[in-house]
Formats: sequence, structure tokens, C-alpha cells
Amino acid sequence: MIQLYTTKYPQYHLQIREMASTQAAKTVIDNQLDLYIGPKPIKGSHFIYRQIKPIHFNLIYPESLSVEKLSKIERLTQFQFLKAQNYIGIDQTMITGLLLNQFFVNSNLHIRPWIQLKNFQTILQLVNKGLGFTILPSYYQSIGNHVSAIQISPNLLSSDLIIAHCASKVNTPEMFAFLNIMKPLFGIKADEQLVLRND
Repeated sequence: MIQLYTTKYPQYHLQIREMASTQAAKTVIDNQLDLYIGPKPIKGSHFIYRQIKPIHFNLIYPESLSVEKLSKIERLTQFQFLKAQNYIGIDQTMITGLLLNQFFVNSNLHIRPWIQLKNFQTILQLVNKGLGFTILPSYYQSIGNHVSAIQISPNLLSSDLIIAHCASKVNTPEMFAFLNIMKPLFGIKADEQLVLRND
């Protein structure tokens, strides 16, 4: 995506910042950056956004953990065995961490993390070492030699990957150019897809 953008639009300056997703969202809302790409905030964020793709989740656990072999988690009761296990959580400076915390609270599961980290790769390393289980977006399912993944039904837990800008900001030519690059890569049909608000 970055290579295509810089090749097709060399006249535009592209600055990318990686940061905790809650901070990234706030930076865009404060008009310090033009665009936010990440999970959709669960609270109103004064965003205008398009959905890039749905985010699904997997329960990821070490192979050494003796658990019932499930192909998919479709009922909340299937999470009950986790109460006796170490849960490695995502820090709540990350939107995904906030989403998972809200899911546990709303589902009355009472699963509390024994450690919370921002970096998904570090979380996977701990799971790979047998130190607990985690829940991560499904695109992390194949990372790790000693872990297994169980798909969580989107009916129980899901989110959206979005591209967004501040509701008070008008799209600049640079922003339109970036969207033009993303549309074919992610199958975004701008003439069919609604532009949504998150406030």
C-alpha cells in the first residue's frame, strides 16, 4: 500500500506514525494527523469512516494446555474453562484491549488478565512459551510454533478495521489519493459503501 502510494503520487508527502490505537485515534480527532487506520473505537470518536474489512478473533492457547478441542466457540459457556487459566490481555491503551474488556464485562465472564501488553507479538511469544492464553485478531492465528487457535464466532465477538478522519475535516487531495490506493487492495467499493459516523 505504501509502495503504491509513493509510486503513484510522488508529489505528496506521506508521514506514518505507529502508536497505541487510542492515542492514534485521538491524534486524528485533534487534527494532528489526517487519517486513522485501525480498529473502530467502541465509543464516539467524532469520526467519518469507511470499513476496510471485518475483524474476527481467535482464542489462542499453548499446545501444552489441556483444553477441550473445539473447532469454533459459538456460546459464552465455552469460555468457562478459561477462568482457571492465565489470561494474557491486551493493554487498554489499545482499542482492541478496550473491546475485549467490554466483551468480558458484558458477557459476565469475569476473566481478568494477569498481565497486559501492547505488543501483539510479545503476547504471542508468552503464549508460545506456555504462560497462558490470549484472544487476538484472527490474522495472528498462524504465528507461533507451539500454539493452537480456536475461532470465536463473529456473533459473539467482532469488530471492524476502518479508515477514518475527523468529522470536522474535509478530505484533502492527499487523503483522496490514499483512499484510491486502498480501494482495490481491500475491495472497497466507494460508490456502494456508506460513509459512516462514529460520534
